[in-house]
Amino acid sequence: MSPPLPFPSLLDNSAISSFKKCPTDWYYGSLRSITRTGGNIHLHFGGAYAAGLEAGRKAFYDEGKSNDESLCTALDTAIRFYGEFESPSDFLGAKSFDRLIYALLEYFEEYPMESDIIKPFRLANGKSAVEFTFAIPLPNVRHPTTGDPILYGGRFDMLAEREGVLFVEDDKTASQLGSQWMQHWTLDAQFTGYCWAARDFGYPVAGALIRGLSILKNGYGHAQAITYRPDWQIDRWLQSTEHTVRLMIAYWEQGFFPLTLDKHACNSYGGCGFHQLCESPNPESWVALNYEPRIWNPLAKGA
Repeated sequence: MSPPLPFPSLLDNSAISSFKKCPTDWYYGSLRSITRTGGNIHLHFGGAYAAGLEAGRKAFYDEGKSNDESLCTALDTAIRFYGEFESPSDFLGAKSFDRLIYALLEYFEEYPMESDIIKPFRLANGKSAVEFTFAIPLPNVRHPTTGDPILYGGRFDMLAEREGVLFVEDDKTASQLGSQWMQHWTLDAQFTGYCWAARDFGYPVAGALIRGLSILKNGYGHAQAITYRPDWQIDRWLQSTEHTVRLMIAYWEQGFFPLTLDKHACNSYGGCGFHQLCESPNPESWVALNYEPRIWNPLAKGA
């Protein structure tokens, strides 16, 4: 197995997490840039939901629209994003088009923008910090081909203020919420990386605020988690991240991407998209019929 594509110049938490879970998953998803034909219902639903939240917030905080007008903007944006996407025939989950609409209605009923305790930070240009995108060089890792710094990039939903304190804010959908969901974020690398990026831009965030909405077959649930990131945790995250990127480079140089073959990796949330390939003695015979190109850009809308 040899890498058909150059080593990426930009990495994000998803790519690094994929590598840590299983180097083969990273090989197929990032280097080969393929995904199962028909798309991923979880990613598409989440993208439409995030697009609706972003549009609604910008309409309210930047365009001066009323709460109801902004909600209409959110719904219109989500509908356009979702488009004519069809769920797989064997999908039995609750992330359907109609549940997307009700999810946005539910969110803004729980957190009406006119009275929400969480507000987007106002940037120097007067705009609200809704949709924060970044691409920052990792200080101690170089690209194996160009010698340039490798960029670490991503997007989070909002640089927010809560009672005068700055936080990274991100919204998540889930199948269920509870104490375990709350604990997910205590050491989560995604939010440590977001905090690193915000501080690199000069915003002294205290940590991350995550709002969860559970999409159930017969209703919805809400949860909110606040997790703090002291400097020492961010420094540790950076050291660990750069070490992982060096391992990614080493595997890429060797052209060897071993399978983890662990029940937690192979049966992760939503199921591994490359399970079918790993079950076959000749995985390439399945690629043309069951997979299609997908170029992952963590800085693009809907990523």
